[in-house]
Amino acid sequence: MKTKGREDMSTRIKHEYPKKTLFISWSGIYSKRIAERLKTSLEKIFSNKLTCFVSTKDIASGEDWYDKIKNELAKSSLGILCITKENIKAPWLYFEAGALVGNNLNVIPLLINCDQISLNDTPISANQSIQFYNPEQFKKMLNDIREKLNLLPDTDREILDEIYKTQYNNLKDDLKPQLDKLKSQRYFSERYIYPQDVNTMTMDTIYISAPMSTITSEEYVDQQRFLKRLSDSLQKNEICKTIYCPAIETTVEEWDGITTAVKKNYTKLRQVQHLIVIYPRSMPTSSLVEIGYGIALCKNIIIFYKDKLPFMLNGAAEDIPHLHTRRYRTYQDIIRAINTDRSLFEARKDE
Repeated sequence: MKTKGREDMSTRIKHEYPKKTLFISWSGIYSKRIAERLKTSLEKIFSNKLTCFVSTKDIASGEDWYDKIKNELAKSSLGILCITKENIKAPWLYFEAGALVGNNLNVIPLLINCDQISLNDTPISANQSIQFYNPEQFKKMLNDIREKLNLLPDTDREILDEIYKTQYNNLKDDLKPQLDKLKSQRYFSERYIYPQDVNTMTMDTIYISAPMSTITSEEYVDQQRFLKRLSDSLQKNEICKTIYCPAIETTVEEWDGITTAVKKNYTKLRQVQHLIVIYPRSMPTSSLVEIGYGIALCKNIIIFYKDKLPFMLNGAAEDIPHLHTRRYRTYQDIIRAINTDRSLFEARKDE
């Protein structure tokens, strides 16, 4: 009888105090190893009161990646982005950052072998970042996690500090081969528009996303002419009532991803019904953030790609009812598809 009583009490405790979930995002070989080791350290620090999700599958080889990521995001209370010099231009990082923000999660950028200056105009520049090599900042991150998720509330601060110090030193020692490799790499930057909160959606509206800072001036002018034609065609054929396209309204000389005006783009994106994305070739464009943001918000998304899709979107249209992908050779192909295939503006029946 006593044994049964103890089992019942254990069951009740597990039910009343479920583990908290933290989502760790990574991109690249070194970032992957850091994310995996960070998961182990965090779960040790917080004495199995915390579960960290790290996707260790190559997205291209996972058939159910979207459902898995979506489910984990829904369960998570906090997100960490493992940012390294190898992934500052990585499309997947921008995509997942958009999905995290779209799910209203607080995100902590953890910087490894890169500094805040290198992150100017990138998807993680708007968030307060943590420098991995600064022990005090790393301890602050751990305390923020503890307070945000209400973990170990009764543990003495001196004991916590000793646990933090031990795990931090172990983490650095274990990651030394990866950290040494990263020290020799250069870093890049990428334009970014941070999203703002909006709670309404307007029907028959379209947001057109296209590369801006990552294409040449000549490409920008040519693309702008096409986007004006596309916008005219959408309205002429009564496909939508309102169109919002930053790449039409902004010249290449005026483009600045950190201005207040441009930041309003994400307010528009949250309000529209449809998102059309022009993706001419593989590049770390903020359009990828917009795709991730749009998927998280269940926007109807149409991606026109010329070369190839980002690897994490290969086959995604088969699993996501509100995502359509179409390959194009010329701009005219896009206009023709828009005018003749109205199914692009509908979610599939298997939604």
